[in-house]
Amino acid sequence: MIDDRILRGIPGLDSGDTVKQVDASQMDEKTFRREHINTNTPVLIKGGLKHWPAFDKWSKKGFLEEIGKGSEVNYHRHLNFSNDKRMKATAKKHDFVEAIDEMRSGINEILFMRVNFQLKPFNKLKEDMDGFKFLPKKPKPLYYPDSRMFIYKGAGSSWHLHVLDETLMCQVAGRKRVAFIPTNDSNYQELKDIFYSDKLMEDDNCMRHMKGRIKPLVADVEAGDALYIPPNWWHGVQPLDSEVGMTIPYCWRSPYHKISNLRYPAVREMYKDAFKKPSLATIVVPIYGLLTMMAQCVHRAKQLVGR
Repeated sequence: MIDDRILRGIPGLDSGDTVKQVDASQMDEKTFRREHINTNTPVLIKGGLKHWPAFDKWSKKGFLEEIGKGSEVNYHRHLNFSNDKRMKATAKKHDFVEAIDEMRSGINEILFMRVNFQLKPFNKLKEDMDGFKFLPKKPKPLYYPDSRMFIYKGAGSSWHLHVLDETLMCQVAGRKRVAFIPTNDSNYQELKDIFYSDKLMEDDNCMRHMKGRIKPLVADVEAGDALYIPPNWWHGVQPLDSEVGMTIPYCWRSPYHKISNLRYPAVREMYKDAFKKPSLATIVVPIYGLLTMMAQCVHRAKQLVGR
């Protein structure tokens, strides 16, 4: 069983362009930074994490069970919703080994759990993640954990975007389809209202009127691949098989010239929210805004010199 509601009602998906693919052996630091991070452009890096010990070890029956023996996780019988409050409200504490066993039993249900690498004993798993030659420096992310794991059966992740931080979606096991929609002023609020509610889950036709107004990009991600998901792109994720899948969102701080870039509606919204009620964000957000402006000037000067 696969919950296909995430992508089923997206107009133009079948005829959309595909995300650029690059073999991991052909991706270097300079190319990744210049053509993708600096331009905020998704890319699928084929075989990007096949050198990780995790790729060979974690899918073997008994390995994760031994690591997580005696641990509890939040376990869900539905997809990974973008609404954190909803996820917390529906979470059930469950023995990790029993959860893995149920997923592997062939049960015909939608199942999902998150594994926190910051907590023992799962912090040991980070030893099996060897990083990437095209990303030798990985600044600590501002908002998201630097890595965590989603283990699932038939469960994708509903549409959302990351306002802050860069992400490589690292597929250790299973196959997924990821669809992207760029954010712009003409459709941001309308898509936000749809994606951050249950409209798309309840009505396949709720976006039919947007055909021709949105141009989705699609990437089919296989085990061993790494998909670069830039900030400020709407994206929805859906499994392509009903096997037990494992995905690691691998995150790092965006370059300063990208943080708080006001061209993106979600960033401007973040600024407005920071000033609605005095808080730490009221101080931090403007500081990063100033850093961004300075970094953008430097970045553009370098581009001009490069020409």
